Amino acid sequence: MIRQAFYPISRIAAFALLAACGSPDDTGGAAAEAQSAGETALYRYNREYVFVSPRGDEPLVVPFTFRSNELGSELERGVRGWLARGATWDRFLDETGRTSQAGGVWRVVPLGDLRITAGGAAELESLRFERAERRLRLELDAPLTSWSQGGDTRFRLLSGTLAVGSETLSGPVLEMLRVERTLEDGWPPGEDFDALFLTSGDSVQVVLAETINGDGAAPEYAWVRTPGGERSWQEAEIRWLEMRPYQDARRDIPLGWSFRVPGAAVDGELVAAGFDVVLGPERAGRRAVEIHYTVEGWVDLGSDRHEVTGMIRHTQQ
Repeated sequence: MIRQAFYPISRIAAFALLAACGSPDDTGGAAAEAQSAGETALYRYNREYVFVSPRGDEPLVVPFTFRSNELGSELERGVRGWLARGATWDRFLDETGRTSQAGGVWRVVPLGDLRITAGGAAELESLRFERAERRLRLELDAPLTSWSQGGDTRFRLLSGTLAVGSETLSGPVLEMLRVERTLEDGWPPGEDFDALFLTSGDSVQVVLAETINGDGAAPEYAWVRTPGGERSWQEAEIRWLEMRPYQDARRDIPLGWSFRVPGAAVDGELVAAGFDVVLGPERAGRRAVEIHYTVEGWVDLGSDRHEVTGMIRHTQQ
């Protein structure tokens, strides 16, 4: 039985939700600017859950991405799910469908072979995928943190349990809500963007995001959680250390990164263990890409170095 705990949210309410725990976000300003100019603003609403297991010899990551695009009186909803073990990425779920506006843009909708149980302290209790002999279940427990704000992104940390076949693993889950302005082809305007979620085996979690080559409107942010508490900053730097050609998109894509928080004793390096590419529309002779990577490396927090694993979501548009 599915118990939905989601209610209608208008576009204005969606922006207000993201801005509720911080200053007004840039996307809301873009909407007002577009309305004053008589333009039709197009937006994509993203709700993501990223499970990372801090155990084992290779990174294990399970991301789910739910997206909604407004199409007149309807919403085009999509969901993707991956099971990633080190270098191997399995996109086991990739479904789209159209629904009414009921439930609002943030609603998590079961599509294809995905089933949802909602309710409780985290709103969403579980995501269950079953197809023939394949079974995967992600249970979400009570939130470990309150919501944090990064401009047009809002996120919090949950504890979770992943069951794949006979294997059961525990680990942190990052829940993120993002609003993106899009072009008529359904993808955001041209920019290079990196967002990372890392965890160690001793209760350290790191979230950073930066637009590398954009118009400067998208915010950057950093957040670190340790057993001693949480800290956040409105600045972050992510740099590509190694590149390789990806011919399907006619682009170079990164395979290594460094990152730091300016003015704070936070820095680190990461290398890709594996990745999965979603190709977007062709622009100026190249294809847009959204890439999910499993990564491993280290982060320095002052005088303490921690080995970390996790995921980077990288886009070039």
